[in-house]
Amino acid sequence: MSALGATPVRSAYEVVAQAIAFIRARTASQPRLAEVARHVGYSEAHFQRLFTAWAGVSPTRFLQFLTKGHALALLAESRSVEAAALETGLSGAGRLHDLLITWEAMTPGEIRQGGAGVVIDWGVAATPLGWMAVGTTARGICHLSFLDATVLGHALWRRTVRAALCHRR
Repeated sequence: MSALGATPVRSAYEVVAQAIAFIRARTASQPRLAEVARHVGYSEAHFQRLFTAWAGVSPTRFLQFLTKGHALALLAESRSVEAAALETGLSGAGRLHDLLITWEAMTPGEIRQGGAGVVIDWGVAATPLGWMAVGTTARGICHLSFLDATVLGHALWRRTVRAALCHRR
């Protein structure tokens, strides 16, 4: 408490950090916006605006990013698509399919098989932020990274070892 007896107001940074920790700890249960907002003591609308302004993405997008990362790790361990979906807190393989098509432009099965049967067009370009590597499938961008010129695309190659990679200039 402050000298005047009032509780100090938390900074926006503290609220967002608390929300991020809450979401990370509960990713597998897929917490809803209302649950996270209630946890940090804000209305849904106010919390949504605050989180997005400070984190640069909505709480839902942040949760999707965490879920996607966990699912990719499980698929890399050769877990079944259904098992990966359920273990990440999704209701089934269809939800995982939609998530990975949106974020990775590949199906869970294609990712699980290292990109077998997928054609990935890729290229590199110098940007003001450094070298950028981009990979695309017929569904959209499957990889974008800014890397040192000596290791361009390493993450793309590691995850899609069985895909047909076609360099575009």
